[in-house]
Amino acid sequence: MNKEIWDNQLNFNNTFFKDNLLELSSLSVEDKTKWSKEFVLNIEQELHSIIKCFPKWKMKNINDEYNSNIDPNYKEKFIDCFKYTLGLAQILGISYDEIIEEYYKKSEVVEQRYNQNKNIESLKNSQVIVFDIDGVINNYPYCFIDWVNDRFNQTFKTFEELKSTIEYQSYKEQYRLSGAKIIQPINVDTVETINKLYDNGEKIVLYTVRPVKKYKRIYYDTITWLKRNNIKYNAIFFSDYSKEDFKNLGLNIKCFIDDDLNNAILFSKEHKTFLLNNEFNQTNKEYNFERISKVSEIMEKL
Repeated sequence: MNKEIWDNQLNFNNTFFKDNLLELSSLSVEDKTKWSKEFVLNIEQELHSIIKCFPKWKMKNINDEYNSNIDPNYKEKFIDCFKYTLGLAQILGISYDEIIEEYYKKSEVVEQRYNQNKNIESLKNSQVIVFDIDGVINNYPYCFIDWVNDRFNQTFKTFEELKSTIEYQSYKEQYRLSGAKIIQPINVDTVETINKLYDNGEKIVLYTVRPVKKYKRIYYDTITWLKRNNIKYNAIFFSDYSKEDFKNLGLNIKCFIDDDLNNAILFSKEHKTFLLNNEFNQTNKEYNFERISKVSEIMEKL
């Protein structure tokens, strides 16, 4: 799709909505809801009409007659779908540039997931070393504190201080939507260790509870950050706050490296676990995991 096609459809839709006494560029939430529904229903109808252009598309009795030729109208019906889809984007207020940007972002995510899914069964046949991302490969929550202080002119010094504010959830949502995860600083010692292990033939699986179902852009932001920092890995799994999701993958885990005390307690019940020591995970109780001050220490412990 080029800009000329987009503008051609936009001109038509502007006229259509003016004829309905509306301005496409300033639809209310109620109007967006109403017209989005109408366009989606029309898209569905046109998609069904494409299928009907092909012979034997429907389950029939053996004696039913059917046309063995493809109806040449399938091209026009496809364009109908395309035009309605462009119209839906314009109703939603999505710009041409945003479509192009989001297309390429989504393409990277789809390609990464596709290649990962092809290789996932082979990972189950090998031992894997699992690394948490936030707090192990990067310096979260310090990068989050720095972002809030910079963006909102605040002076938070500790994570507990930040979490105690009424704006905390709002800050966190804006952080996730801002693209800041693409430029987070890395823990150099961790990245060097991961890449050495990978080069030595170890299978590296990254684990995170970043909520990609709620905030779709996080998947792209994460894999882009990994690529920009040349971090090597075989697979990445987002658990959306459910640690049990990861346990249910059935991977043969050689060891697990995390900075979260609860995660370390959970996984150390079944796997060799290293807890990266920090100010947030201190406890007086004894658990079946080993504390490390930096990730490179695991090289001599494996």
